[in-house]
Amino acid sequence: MLYMDLKVNGTQLFNCQICLGQLLLRSDDYLGFDGGLMFADAQGWNDPTWDGLGSRYQLLYLSDNPIQVIPLKATPVQNLAVVLNNQNCVIGIYEQALDFTALDASFNYNQHPVTVTITSPV
Repeated sequence: MLYMDLKVNGTQLFNCQICLGQLLLRSDDYLGFDGGLMFADAQGWNDPTWDGLGSRYQLLYLSDNPIQVIPLKATPVQNLAVVLNNQNCVIGIYEQALDFTALDASFNYNQHPVTVTITSPV
């Protein structure tokens, strides 16, 4: 199972959101995020797994503009810095839920970050 964190314009909107296939990730307007994120399975209707990210499983940004594919890598932990519809976003995707109560100051879930910056069409 994959989980996602989303920070928009410096504000953390959610942590540890379960990533399910073909369902919008929590993106209520009151959270301050314009648009929605969804994983699509190119080979069926399964929930995404890290080894298929960027190929079988695509992360889509849905808004009033054309659908935008967010480039992912097939790694179990990654962070992406993206600009989506003039919103500065940091998306963290990881394979297992974090137990924040068990963390110490030296813990870093970004041990293998992948950073990609994309700009949505104007």
